[in-house]
Amino acid sequence: MAQRGKYNVRTIDTLDPTLGAAPITVTFPEVKDFQKQIKFAENDVKKEARNANKDIADRVVQLARRNSWMAYHPRQYEALVRPTIRAVQGTTPKIKTGGGKIVRRPRYRGDPSVKATEVWPAVEFGSSRTVDSLGRRTGDKFGPRRKGGWVLFPTIRIMQPWIRGEYTKRMEKILKGI
Repeated sequence: MAQRGKYNVRTIDTLDPTLGAAPITVTFPEVKDFQKQIKFAENDVKKEARNANKDIADRVVQLARRNSWMAYHPRQYEALVRPTIRAVQGTTPKIKTGGGKIVRRPRYRGDPSVKATEVWPAVEFGSSRTVDSLGRRTGDKFGPRRKGGWVLFPTIRIMQPWIRGEYTKRMEKILKGI
């Protein structure tokens, strides 16, 4: 996992969907410390923490959707990825993208439909090795490769100080109530 500053980033280079790899993540050390403290708290406290985490993730999603013009192919990102970015309630601020939304219907009998989960990494990080079913190169359908992503991860990187500050503020408030 690549170490960048005080947080870790798992990029598309380390993701192999054939191996059932974990999702692409950005982790902060403060989150692990808080998770240890809240592990044995009452359910009301855990619920407050989940709501606070969802609020933080909602704000990041809102800005990521607004920044969709930064993508290499903005219209493609608007149509395929932007509608699938959403905040998920959990013990940490989580953002989920992709999903079961069908982005391309079958063109002929036996042709599989393409779901957003299969396409969003290429749209977010670019793809320079696009080939058709016969193995012929079809060019850069999704724009050039970019290790840090085009929209979602740059937004997280820009908002990192706000995320850390807001997370710390909200979790300290919750812990004072224990």
